[in-house]
Amino acid sequence: MGDDHPETAIRSLELLKKYCIPFSVIVVMWPFPSLAEALEDLAITAAYAEDNLAVLVQVNLPGYTRFFTPRPSFDTEEVWQRTVEHVHGLRERLGCPIVIRPSLYEENLTRDRKNMAEVIGTVIGSPASKCGLEPGDIIAMVNGIKVANRAQARDLLTILQGNGTDSGTLTVRRGGRLLELEIRPADCGFPFTPFTATHLGAVFMGTGLRQEYLERMRNILLAHDGGEVLLLSSRLVKPTLEQMLEENPWYVSEGTRLHIEVPENDYFGGNIILGDLLLVQDFIDFIKRYLRETGSQVDLILIPSSPFYLGGWKRDLSGRPYLDIEREVGIPVALIECDPMWD
Repeated sequence: MGDDHPETAIRSLELLKKYCIPFSVIVVMWPFPSLAEALEDLAITAAYAEDNLAVLVQVNLPGYTRFFTPRPSFDTEEVWQRTVEHVHGLRERLGCPIVIRPSLYEENLTRDRKNMAEVIGTVIGSPASKCGLEPGDIIAMVNGIKVANRAQARDLLTILQGNGTDSGTLTVRRGGRLLELEIRPADCGFPFTPFTATHLGAVFMGTGLRQEYLERMRNILLAHDGGEVLLLSSRLVKPTLEQMLEENPWYVSEGTRLHIEVPENDYFGGNIILGDLLLVQDFIDFIKRYLRETGSQVDLILIPSSPFYLGGWKRDLSGRPYLDIEREVGIPVALIECDPMWD
C-alpha cells in the first residue's frame, strides 16, 4: 500500500512475541492485484500470525463508498463469498482464531440457524483453550445457566472471567452429545491475558442479537396499541431478526401487523450495507418510496437506535437528528434502543 519498508511492520510481530505483548492482526481483503493473490497472501499472513502467537486474525471484507469511486471496484458477492470460503479452510488448518467482519455476512451465508452460541476458535493459552473447548462447540450452559443465544453466552463468560471464581463449568453440545467442561479463569498464559482479552478466550462469529432488543420493541408496540407497523432493519440483521420473531411471535403484540423492510445505504453508496451507517436521509427516501409504491397505510415506524448514537439528540453520522424522519414523512417514529454492531 505504498510503504517503502513493509518489512518493519512484518518483523514487529516477532518482537511482540519476544516481549510477550499481546496483539491481533487485521487484514482488509482488498482484491489487489487479484483476488487469487490476495487470498494467498491472507493464508501466508494468518500462518505467520499464528507462528508469532497472535491473539486472533481479523479479516475485514472490503468495502467502498461512492466517494471513493462512482463505479463498482469489484464483484462484491464473489470477493466476499470466496473470502469466507477461504477463511473456513484456514480455520481447519490453523489454531489461531480467524474472525470475519462483518460477521453477520458470514453467518447469513453459512448458517441456517442464526445467533447460536457457536465457538469458532479459542485464543492460544486461554482458559477456553486449556479446558478443551473446540471450534464447532455450541455453549448450552454456563455454570448451569441455560444459554439461549450468542449474546447471552458472551455475557455469562464475561461475568465468569471477572468474578474472581477459581473454576466454572461449561456445558457444550458437540457432535450431538452434551459434554461438561471445567474451566479455570486463572489457568492461562501468553498471548491470552485477562486484562485485554474477553470471554475467557472463546471466540464467536460476532456479538449476536440481544433478546432484550425485542423486549424493548414489544413495549413500544404495546404502548402504541396495534396497527400497521414498519420496522426498518438492515440486510445483515434481517434474517436473524425474522428467525427470532418466528420463534417468539409474542414479541409482536396482538392487533399489530409488523412489516420488516431494508433501506439502502444511498448516501454512502458503493457496496456499503451496514445498518449502523444509514443516515436520516436514507430512511426518509426509503419510507417515501415505500409508501408511494405499496400504497400502504403505516401507523408507526420502528428504527434501531444504533445509527443515531451521536449526542443526546440522537444524531446520525451527518449530525442530523432522527426526529427529522418523523417531520418529513408525517408518521410517528420510535427508536428501539440498541448498541451499534461494530464487530
